[in-house]
Amino acid sequence: MKYKSLAIIMLSVFGCICASAQTQTYTFGFLTIDGEQLCNYEILQQYSSNSAIWQGEDNLDACDVWPIQEATIVGVSANVSKVNSPVGIPIKGVAYADNLYDVVNYEDTGIQWLVLTDLTPSTSKYGWVGFASYDGIIYGTQYGYLTTTLPDVKTTKHVLSTGQTVRPRQEQGSK
Repeated sequence: MKYKSLAIIMLSVFGCICASAQTQTYTFGFLTIDGEQLCNYEILQQYSSNSAIWQGEDNLDACDVWPIQEATIVGVSANVSKVNSPVGIPIKGVAYADNLYDVVNYEDTGIQWLVLTDLTPSTSKYGWVGFASYDGIIYGTQYGYLTTTLPDVKTTKHVLSTGQTVRPRQEQGSK
């Protein structure tokens, strides 16, 4: 009887440990302020349970670029008020950087893409804002809505959240 009780206790403890180690994963598509679906989408995951560090990918499958299909994301939990936001959009979620410009241009561009994103989709409240910088200067912003609808390569225009149009792989001489 002691061994059976010990086994039950150990399984209960192990189950609690595993449950507390689970992390959240969020996947959202980007919409422009006009509601147009963009070709990339974000997949965000907490690095560990209750962590302020985030990781993930900026997925480019529907952009039809070749050979790389994602940009790497690393970020931190963020809470930016409307007053503190350079574009007046409050965001409670994640601030992340990714190498999107390098991936779609097939080279080290030196351009950094920083995104502030909510963790709740909405088509009535802006949910993301991106900032492009080069040589220490922010030179562009894009923003819009978050959606759970992900882009489709056949129906989505080849426009990224950066505002950059990408050439589909057919136009790049690849099959």
